[in-house]
Amino acid sequence: MTGAGADIDYDRLIADYEQGLVDRLRGFEAGDAPFLQLWVPDEDPVRSLCNILDAAATEGEAAVAIAIGADTAASLDADALRAAASEYGAVTLDANGAGYRLVVTGLKTPAHRQLPGIRRTTVLRPPAEPIADAAAPAAKSSEDGIGEHYAAAVAAAAEVLDHAGDPGEAAGLVRVEGDDAAARLVLLVDPANHTVRRAGHWGATDPVDGALLDRLCALIEGQPLQEASDHGVIRLERALRDPAAGRPLAGVVTPIAADPRFARPQRLIRASLADYRRKTGYTAIANEHDSGPSTEWRALTDSERLQRLRKATTEIAAENGLPADEIEVVAIEIGVRVVVRFHGSLAAGDRQHHMLVLEAGIKQKVDARLELYQVELKDTNVIRRLSDAGESR
Repeated sequence: MTGAGADIDYDRLIADYEQGLVDRLRGFEAGDAPFLQLWVPDEDPVRSLCNILDAAATEGEAAVAIAIGADTAASLDADALRAAASEYGAVTLDANGAGYRLVVTGLKTPAHRQLPGIRRTTVLRPPAEPIADAAAPAAKSSEDGIGEHYAAAVAAAAEVLDHAGDPGEAAGLVRVEGDDAAARLVLLVDPANHTVRRAGHWGATDPVDGALLDRLCALIEGQPLQEASDHGVIRLERALRDPAAGRPLAGVVTPIAADPRFARPQRLIRASLADYRRKTGYTAIANEHDSGPSTEWRALTDSERLQRLRKATTEIAAENGLPADEIEVVAIEIGVRVVVRFHGSLAAGDRQHHMLVLEAGIKQKVDARLELYQVELKDTNVIRRLSDAGESR
């Protein structure tokens, strides 16, 4: 049993999981904490950490201690983590250098958790854009601007603000707000399904704030408010990022770590969800939303999907100087999971880099909902395989 003294290294766990997306088609190496076989990360660190607590409670663990590194701590809302983790037991969250140490004792499964089993539809995926050969640290925003990875898109968004202004009120919808000294986000939410029907913002005098909030409003309309709070700003960062500029920083890209100007939209959308909870008594934290692939993709036959994917991989290979004949599209599972196999120099090279480049291109050229998985290429030398098997006995 994992006790409070046996810390789980969360940042290493995330790194191991990401590597596993390349090295293994399925499964996760749980090490000394077998309950982690039930765990699936989430791009939102609060939800991801609570998923660990959920898995531990499901397996009957009495206590869990998690070391949270500086990279995760930089984008972590500590108050939100305390509140969410408290549903699983008694919480202690202490600063630990540049990170935190989370200890939860008396672990229990929250009554609101959907049964049976753990079901998570949002899985941490590698970044959607091509990775640079040597990723540089994120460019720092100036006081009146935003980093170079986002500057062009933000300037274009600032020219036309479609959601500037107060959306007012509407019968049957709950008006909720998030505000600080610089701006206000106002949402009209349908309490029947907790979906954002209209979104608006006002009060922002800084053009960057105005542009970011306007694009956020456009992205979250029609989405469940929980989904908007969990992933709205993540989608905003990806929508504004210039793919030609490469990744804004090494490691897992979170909006605030990529550029501090994303902090205000994140605060305001989370404050809006908190306001909705206060006004309606809404307490659920489970996020089962999955927008799924496009109507066009769903309408294709299996053979048409394979044909489109193979055409796309040929184009992506040409654009990135990769040998197209060494990329094989093996299968499409559950409509969105694209299974590929690398051959030759690609199989022997930096497969994680190749996977990121290929997935980014497929999302752009085919469908943004598609996910990429790799099948290991088995050794075709029978004598060597038999020899290796003998040595492992």
